[in-house]
Amino acid sequence: RSTLAFARNNLTSKPIFRRDGGQVSMAGNIEQAAPSWFTAPRAERLTLNGSNRTPIGAGVALPDVRDDAARVTRDPEHPTPGAFEYGERP
Repeated sequence: RSTLAFARNNLTSKPIFRRDGGQVSMAGNIEQAAPSWFTAPRAERLTLNGSNRTPIGAGVALPDVRDDAARVTRDPEHPTPGAFEYGERP
């Protein structure tokens, strides 16, 4: 029996791959993120610092996902992949 998973707007340093014969529908993912892209990865501050603009606005629209992990409103048409939308933080 096959399972379909959705992988959308992920920001990772490793490839996303299928497991156990399942299928995955992918869009808006960036799979080559470097630690230097983040504010302070060793301190677990994983907001983007803007040093690499590749991920900014590179995601796909997800109407059901309006806010990021910090409850900041995401760009509705061109969100930034990852847990946090790029931009001013409250």
